[in-house]
Amino acid sequence: VLKAWYKKVAKKILFDRLSFLESRVRLKSTSMKISDSTGRWGSCNSKGEISFNWRVIMLPPQIIDYVIIHELCHLIEMNHSKNFWSKVYTFLPNAQKLKESIKEYGFLLSLFKD
Repeated sequence: VLKAWYKKVAKKILFDRLSFLESRVRLKSTSMKISDSTGRWGSCNSKGEISFNWRVIMLPPQIIDYVIIHELCHLIEMNHSKNFWSKVYTFLPNAQKLKESIKEYGFLLSLFKD
């Protein structure tokens, strides 16, 4: 029941935040989905579809924004090249610090494993 509630809340929170950040950085995904991955916070495919792990909403707000910006930048660069990171840093100058601090929350990925 708790997991279902988190997924429902995640969909609303992440959709709203994604929409806000899309307008800020002028990048637009084709759709957003909520995933139950235990290995990643988010993903983006070549069709422009972005998926977020529902557990993202347990992260601090600035790290949530980092995850969203990270995936939005994959709309431009579908890899983790120098160009990709340059885009991320353009939108989030403190991205390196956030990238390092997200590691502290890795334990959340294993919560509610089926």
